[in-house]
Amino acid sequence: MIKYILLLFLFFSNNALGWKQIDCSKIRASLKNPNYETFNCEKKVQGDVHSEWLIADNYQGSPRETLYIQHDYFLDSNSYWSNNWAFQALKRDRMENEIRYWNIGTTKHIDNQPIKLEGFNGVYYKKFETSMGKGFLVTSQIHNHIFALGYLLESTTKSLDEELVRELYSSIDVPGAKKAKVIEKKYSNNKSSSDSTQDNFIEFCKNSNLGDLSEDVALLCLDKLN
Repeated sequence: MIKYILLLFLFFSNNALGWKQIDCSKIRASLKNPNYETFNCEKKVQGDVHSEWLIADNYQGSPRETLYIQHDYFLDSNSYWSNNWAFQALKRDRMENEIRYWNIGTTKHIDNQPIKLEGFNGVYYKKFETSMGKGFLVTSQIHNHIFALGYLLESTTKSLDEELVRELYSSIDVPGAKKAKVIEKKYSNNKSSSDSTQDNFIEFCKNSNLGDLSEDVALLCLDKLN
């Protein structure tokens, strides 16, 4: 359900703001995570700033997980964003506006203080809960690039931990700016059909460095690709 709400709002609002739908292969940012499938990408150019947007979900898994990534960057490598952008973007009023904008339910809770994501420099996040589920917003800046990662789980009972925050942020890949960490497939994430599951696993194998995978997964990839 979240997927269709986001697409509806993208159609009516982003077009008015200059966003244009584009083939996902034509933007720099991508999500290198076999547990989620990107299904919509958009781009906007305003002056010297390029902005990219993608939405992904756990392709009919249960409970539904939906996430978006926004990547903004200056064409001029000598231009920089405000030093505290990542921290300021997590202020309560901005997060409340974000939740209202995407119509993902009534706000029930937002963390008081941003949490620094361990193992990363200048990356912060806040968890939130709405009447539709639980989620978090991650923000970071790297030189002339800034990133926002929003996530919503359609469940009010399942807990979210920092491991998932780290996994999803680590999955963002932007050539020349941020290299994604290889993520292994979570087989507990069910799809609607076995054929669809196999197709996605084969695609994951094709896009992975087999030397970075565990021995069992690498052997399974070799078997599927032969």
